[in-house]
Amino acid sequence: MATSTNPSEIKKDTIYIDVDDEITTIIEKMQNSSQRIVALVLPKRASVLQSVVNMKLLKRTAENAKKHVVLITSESGLLPLAGSVGLLVASSLQSKPAIPVAPDTIDREHVIDEDSGEEFDDFNADTAAEQPIGKLADMGGTAAAVAAGGAYDDTETIQLDNEDDFGAATDAAPLAGGAAIAKKAKDKKLKVPNFNKFRIVLIVAVLAVVLLIGGFVYANAVLPKALVTLKTNSSDIPTKANLTLDPAATALDTETNTLPAKIVSKQQTGSQQVSTSGQKNNGTKATGTVTITNCGPSDVTLSAGRGFSANNKTFISQKSVTVPTSDFTFGGMTCKKNGKADVAVTAAVGGADYNIDASAYTIAKDSSGADTSYLSAQGSAMTGGTDNIVKVVAQADIDSARAKITAADNNSIKDELVNKLAAISYTAISASLHVGDPVVTPSAAIGDQADTVTVTQVVTYTMYGAKPDDIKTIITTNVKKQIDPTKQQILKDGASSAKFDVATSAASGPLQVGMSATSLAGPDIQVDKLATQLAGKKTGAVDQLVKAIPGVTDVSVKYSPFWVSSVPKKANKVQIVIEKSGTTAAPATQSTNGSKP
Repeated sequence: MATSTNPSEIKKDTIYIDVDDEITTIIEKMQNSSQRIVALVLPKRASVLQSVVNMKLLKRTAENAKKHVVLITSESGLLPLAGSVGLLVASSLQSKPAIPVAPDTIDREHVIDEDSGEEFDDFNADTAAEQPIGKLADMGGTAAAVAAGGAYDDTETIQLDNEDDFGAATDAAPLAGGAAIAKKAKDKKLKVPNFNKFRIVLIVAVLAVVLLIGGFVYANAVLPKALVTLKTNSSDIPTKANLTLDPAATALDTETNTLPAKIVSKQQTGSQQVSTSGQKNNGTKATGTVTITNCGPSDVTLSAGRGFSANNKTFISQKSVTVPTSDFTFGGMTCKKNGKADVAVTAAVGGADYNIDASAYTIAKDSSGADTSYLSAQGSAMTGGTDNIVKVVAQADIDSARAKITAADNNSIKDELVNKLAAISYTAISASLHVGDPVVTPSAAIGDQADTVTVTQVVTYTMYGAKPDDIKTIITTNVKKQIDPTKQQILKDGASSAKFDVATSAASGPLQVGMSATSLAGPDIQVDKLATQLAGKKTGAVDQLVKAIPGVTDVSVKYSPFWVSSVPKKANKVQIVIEKSGTTAAPATQSTNGSKP
């Protein structure tokens, strides 16, 4: 049964495309439409559809979804692309849709899909351009079939919305390059040069040339080096000296070997908390009375605070007391013990164990000078003592905390002090490291009530340093006394490898230090001049030139990298090493990069 051709009854959908929409968004909007005819109103400069790939993708997706798409646009740049894939275009919603003319290189009767290779032989752009878009809505056919003159069962005509988004285009103003122009297209296949690929190839080629030139310069101007080793009749000169490092000195004294010194220090702090183990009875103190008997020749006065002890318990008198002398019988030989006095006493500490029965007491001596040899004491029962045991700090707790404080790593502290001295241009005398006595500070005193105690320990480390030039002067002064300056010179002073010994370290004041060093003396070779003379020469010329120097016994030359066959032309690329004749040890470097030490 045929569908009505009344334009007002045609089922269609108008979709407005945003300028930022991607091709996937446009396809999704088209697929989500419930109508078979979809008019896509494109914005100006719709860059997403300026790609033939995106046009093909839209056309193929529409066919798979059995929908017919009309592009509403007046962009002249989009028309050839739409024509090349067979998409209908109208300049406005009121204009008659048509398939624009494809580029001359496109055979519109034999359109070939570049991705799949599929040919659409039944597509005729000229025929399709003459058809109303309503015919393209046929449920059983496609735009290609209609364009080819095929028949369809249901016929619809399209009535686009009366909205003119692109100006005053009407049926009287057909699209540029309409069906009549489409007939002039040539039977050619489209092949557009890939300028992006050409640009990438050009950039890569330029970079390759730049890298090649840079690599050539680097390999021939930067990398080449020469190591020239000279064997000479040089010898070791030992130096042993006793130095005095004096922080108060202001200048070097070569007569006494006294050097101005600098002292640096570092405080290392450690702390540890431990539980207290001591106990103290803070209970009520027992009290009572002691009766004192005097069998001496005169009265005796005891000051307050006198101690009276019984059963290993001590009680303290609370006030002074004067004890009268007793009467004697039988010619003054027998004491009647009637000279008595009572004094109140209180237990030295609290506790129920001070509640003791009446007992005899021993009277403690004091510094008052009172004679207590004739006195005796008898105490009453002591009562009122109670227990209240609390934890207090004991000496063992402080000792335990100190033992748990981690000892500092002397090597790391030594390195830190060495770096401090180097920062102020002094040579560190590592052997002078002095570890000070720890200063211990507990958070609570011994006997104080506390559940824990924190012990802080501070140790001060010190180190002496001397000026490198002063050390070098001491060494060179000694070496010059042992060589003939007219035949030899100091090739290596040995100051940087000098060794120091300290018998007794100190934290301040002058420090006695023993120093030993080994210097190298040999022929007078002007290294800077020699490096310049050797620049650019072959091995044979180097051998001839160097062996002509008095005192040189042999010479060897090594080049790097492997492709270098002569001494570089720049003197700073020449390294000269001077060895003692016959040595097998590591050579003593006289010059690096052609400079004298």
